[in-house]
Amino acid sequence: MRSWFLGLWVCVVLFAPLVQAQIYTWTDSDGRIHYSDQPTDKNAVLQSVDIGTMPAPTLVASEKPALFKTSLYPLIVSQFEYSEAIVNSSKVAARFYFGGDCVSPTTMRFDEIRLQLPGVIREPEQLQVDVFRAIRRLGHSSLYRAGHYGGPAVDGATVRYLSGEIIALDIAACRDDGASSRGSAELNETMIRNFKIANTWLKVRWQLRDQPGGMPLLSIVTEGSAATQINTDVQLYSAVRESFSAATANVLDDDRLRQALTKTDAPSASIDTPAPSAEPSNTNPFEAQILQRANLAGALTELAVVKIMVAEYYQVRGVMPLSMAAVGVGPDKVQHSRYLSRLHMQTPGVIHAELNTEKFPAGQFVELIPEISQGFTLIEWRCETSLQVSASACQSLATTP
Repeated sequence: MRSWFLGLWVCVVLFAPLVQAQIYTWTDSDGRIHYSDQPTDKNAVLQSVDIGTMPAPTLVASEKPALFKTSLYPLIVSQFEYSEAIVNSSKVAARFYFGGDCVSPTTMRFDEIRLQLPGVIREPEQLQVDVFRAIRRLGHSSLYRAGHYGGPAVDGATVRYLSGEIIALDIAACRDDGASSRGSAELNETMIRNFKIANTWLKVRWQLRDQPGGMPLLSIVTEGSAATQINTDVQLYSAVRESFSAATANVLDDDRLRQALTKTDAPSASIDTPAPSAEPSNTNPFEAQILQRANLAGALTELAVVKIMVAEYYQVRGVMPLSMAAVGVGPDKVQHSRYLSRLHMQTPGVIHAELNTEKFPAGQFVELIPEISQGFTLIEWRCETSLQVSASACQSLATTP
């Protein structure tokens, strides 16, 4: 199964007050949604989306990758970066439009966005975690993050290193509430929520190696996009993340990468054993599992107070906080923690906790993701973790009073 993409730029009707995206959508037998500017399926439905004078989004289709079912090489997810062509470029990386017709764009370079609107950009460490989580969900069990695993765990092992860099990025957003246009110097983090329409497109170059800094065994370029006009859940602060997730899904669905990750018949060492920790290592597997669950329960107990802070922030303001600092959680929160080493908020309201290596194998994390009920009054928390525990176990521990 090979992924495909379609770049869709929509025509402008002369003298018309609005631009309309003419998009055909349909769902195939596997539940995948497709987009096209032509009715290539008998069930295709034409949709017209008003987007003002803001250019229509580039649409890139992505498919949900299949689970890994073969024996795989241990994989180390390396740090991800933005290319120098983006970071040090004088080119426009984002355009912010104003008014009901989405006019009067204000342009910003990447460095300006990073400085003034950090919530719009995914930082390299966040990109690394995004990829780690996507691969973990597909069933790859021997998975590590560069910089978060013990050296002895990889000595003599045949492993693969996956790295990537975003080599192209385009962001467009519109504030259609009648606000007048602002100069780039006037745009700041507090305005992010006011841009209700957003679309993002990016391109990622992925490289797979058999040693750090070695010649690539494989190089693949994928694209990803996200647009409020297609998915109303997409907001300006989530558009880059959604686009990167789509590009990640496309590379993980690529037959070339899946084949390169599959072990050959030649014997190779394994790094399935976790990196050393301060906990006793002479326990049997059952005891180790019980100990890990107990430590996870301890970490979630420490996070309970942070959950309350996030919930109170939402109840008072009606929106999720954009950072830990917004709810009064500073770096000192984890200084005396037994189970946590670092806390930060990757997306609004999502609590991301790096786990203490004195209690857990290196490089592990837990995330608590708030989900709002239909009445917009009750918050339910979804638990995700890189630990070798079932999703139901993580969820049950997270909801235990």
